[in-house]
Amino acid sequence: MITCLAYAGGDNNKLISCSRETSVKIHDDGSYDTQRSCRYEMKQHKGSVNELSINNEENYVASCSDDGLIIITNISSYRQEAQLKDRESTREIKHVLFLNPSPCLLAVDGEGKMNFWAVDPSKIKNNLVLSLYYKTFSLTNNLENFPISALGFDRLTNYIVIGDEFGNVAIKDASRFLSKFDDISTSTEKANTFYKRQEPSYKRATLLHRAMPQENDGENTPKAGGGRKVLITAVENAEDDFFKETDVENVRNIKQAHNDGISYVEVIGIHACFATASFDCCCYIWNFQGERIGALILGHDKKWSLNIDEQPRKEAAIQEAEELYMDILKSENRDHYLRFKKAREGSTIIGEARERPTIKNEREDSRMNMGENDGDSDEEVDDFGLSKAEAVRLRA
Repeated sequence: MITCLAYAGGDNNKLISCSRETSVKIHDDGSYDTQRSCRYEMKQHKGSVNELSINNEENYVASCSDDGLIIITNISSYRQEAQLKDRESTREIKHVLFLNPSPCLLAVDGEGKMNFWAVDPSKIKNNLVLSLYYKTFSLTNNLENFPISALGFDRLTNYIVIGDEFGNVAIKDASRFLSKFDDISTSTEKANTFYKRQEPSYKRATLLHRAMPQENDGENTPKAGGGRKVLITAVENAEDDFFKETDVENVRNIKQAHNDGISYVEVIGIHACFATASFDCCCYIWNFQGERIGALILGHDKKWSLNIDEQPRKEAAIQEAEELYMDILKSENRDHYLRFKKAREGSTIIGEARERPTIKNEREDSRMNMGENDGDSDEEVDDFGLSKAEAVRLRA
């Protein structure tokens, strides 16, 4: 049984699937033979594989499983890049999500524990840098740890959108955490300091002593290297974590966003909103202020109120058509191509309407310059100024 599908675009064009049969398969979507489209099958997991996440910047796919493992695989070379496991937990990992473009991976276990991992190309890669629990209000109105059922991330605002099995939605701001994380990930000096703070406490005390020339004869102080004494409180201060739970700030909660558990969250960053799907057979769209701006109920769109501006897409389609037409002219009629190119470069935008010479008018001008008679100019043409015969020839 397939549990998750993910698509790696760009230069990869690979469809990746995982299943309860402990496997992850990478398929080539350019293959015409569906029986032979599988290019690689990874079987390192020992339990049901629950979810996938793609990092297109680094060509990685991360998979998580009930065996508690997170495996990162290179989509191009099929090489296993990393195997991550929380040593303090034996729980299954239910969700995984790359926080692109930062080299950070968020993994969530079956009890709502959120682990933030540093991954390649971070200078502290393969290290667990922060752990915190997701808390929400239960049916008895008590704040408790609770499993997460869906995750989404907006790279523009650094918001993490969480859905749970109560139908609640939480929005958390990871900006402070990711800012500190990116700073350490790109600095060799800060990365070395991070590693030193992961050493046993007696080594940290020795390291601290070397940076403290003064002596202290206070009580309850351990001896560091060279017989000098340092305060325990100073050692504790030196052990202050790089990352704290408060670095991931709770922005807002939407209580009972759905009447049943939330099964999927999709962030629509370009429109500053996100969509949620639930077992209550509803799909809602929300803005980051927690306001519901659209609803799709049982396939009927009467309550769907999200308006999307189609104008940029239409303009891109017109530009693509003109470029294709220019390529045709360039190969068949260079004089006409040069006139059309000059006229197109002189087009301007007035208000919301773009004024540009039409292909039909250019074709009529070309005919007049070539001495065609008036009868030919009345020939029926389509929107691109092509006669039926020419249109058939170009399609062929």
